[in-house]
Amino acid sequence: MGRPSWTTRLTVEQCRILRVESMQRDGVFRSGAGSSWTTLWKDNSGFIEAALGFVVVRERGELALIIDPEQVKQYLGMRILGRYEVPITSTRPHLGGARYWFRCPVRRDGSPCGKRVGRLYLPPEMQTFGCRRCYNLTYKSAQTHDPRPYKLARNVNAMDAALHGGDLIQGLLGARALLLHLQWSRKRRWSRLKSMYGLNSGA
Repeated sequence: MGRPSWTTRLTVEQCRILRVESMQRDGVFRSGAGSSWTTLWKDNSGFIEAALGFVVVRERGELALIIDPEQVKQYLGMRILGRYEVPITSTRPHLGGARYWFRCPVRRDGSPCGKRVGRLYLPPEMQTFGCRRCYNLTYKSAQTHDPRPYKLARNVNAMDAALHGGDLIQGLLGARALLLHLQWSRKRRWSRLKSMYGLNSGA
């Protein structure tokens, strides 16, 4: 059995994912226009269960992704809202080249979110790809993460009370918190020593 879930929010692992890095690797943006396909979902054996057809257009020097429900190749009942546009922007890394980003198309208070992201998500029952913030998504690992020892480790009095309170569960949480506290203290001490003796200089 795994750890219990600490939140009921949807996870990114439950969504279809549109990845800009995959498209860039496949040369989708190289010509600046054209039609292509991208994989949204694979099962554990690598079988493609959902794919998306799209068109890249360039208007007034700006790239955009046109998503059309008629081009969706689906196996798991995925639904896409009527034809819509996902703006694409780019940045220039220090080592040269270009890095591409999506602008989230989900409308918030009447206007597109516009957040610059590398991935867009389509949760179950939703019809528009959007960013994690718009859909309030979390990660599966975060759902099974127990924050209580970390909170105790930051509060020495609460940690001491948990260790000596006589309750087994609280005692175990206190012990985990103590280990974390000792790890953090050792890292801080090592950082001070490196700073004092110039061990960060690379000499």
